[in-house]
Amino acid sequence: MHDCVRRWQRLTGGRMLRLVTGTQMALIACFGHSPTPLWIAKLSHHETGHQLLRQERDALAYLQPWAEPLGIPQGWDWAESNGVCCLLQQGMAGICQGEYSHSALRQALDWLVRFQRLVPPPHPITLPALIAQDWQQSQQNPDPFRLSHRLLDWLRHQPAAALPVTVSHGDFWIGNLLFTSDKIHVVDWPCMGSRPPLEDMLTLLLKAESRPSISGRGDLESFLQFWHRPWTAASWRQSIRRLGWTAETAAQCFYLYLARRIRWESGLEGQFRSPAERLAANMRWSAIVEWLSERQFPPPFSTIA
Repeated sequence: MHDCVRRWQRLTGGRMLRLVTGTQMALIACFGHSPTPLWIAKLSHHETGHQLLRQERDALAYLQPWAEPLGIPQGWDWAESNGVCCLLQQGMAGICQGEYSHSALRQALDWLVRFQRLVPPPHPITLPALIAQDWQQSQQNPDPFRLSHRLLDWLRHQPAAALPVTVSHGDFWIGNLLFTSDKIHVVDWPCMGSRPPLEDMLTLLLKAESRPSISGRGDLESFLQFWHRPWTAASWRQSIRRLGWTAETAAQCFYLYLARRIRWESGLEGQFRSPAERLAANMRWSAIVEWLSERQFPPPFSTIA
């Protein structure tokens, strides 16, 4: 056990429980007399895990001024020694809901609006610059089937408005939300960054409406369920109205998001993936990209066959 964990266990007492152990990361929680952890420690002895923990440490430091009103954990300690990184952060109250309900999704979307209004993006950048940046990355480090390349190639030939980005959680799905009676706490921040304001919403809705396509069994049919679900389309339209965006700009953000989602699931951005996982992700997305391409990249959530 890392010296940082031992030190905090002596300071706070409590009972430690190893929650997750994997090849990249271990997660240890310390409990007192309530169900809320006193603190959470994340440890890694792998370079990929080190990078993710450093990113989360920096994200929590950036978000500290807004942590209390938004229900974001504070980073309490950091140690890096003997090839092991340890990030110790505040334990958060709440229950992780296994089921996606409209009530939970609505709470999550309301939280997103508050988050984007309160917190400035860490790195200001416009939509055209993001598309150009992602295009260059797709050229230098392509996904195996070059699926994100096809989406980005289409995007870079579309006229894009110079709209600003917002702050983004980067992996905003219900598994990273803890619900209490009157509040949401949001955890797991290594992928925070500057992105179009619709990206976190799309991650939440895609994983809610099309869970099999994310968990390893999905295909075009599950994506079409997400595409044609009325609640998803209504949330999309409401967000566009709130932002005051044109349908064309919103569509560009949607396809930029899909390109980024493919790269995420392929392990090229944000997360570690084995070669087998990368291949499986690209096989899952190939039929989806082909379906969209055949229809010349239609407006998101439109009624088409």
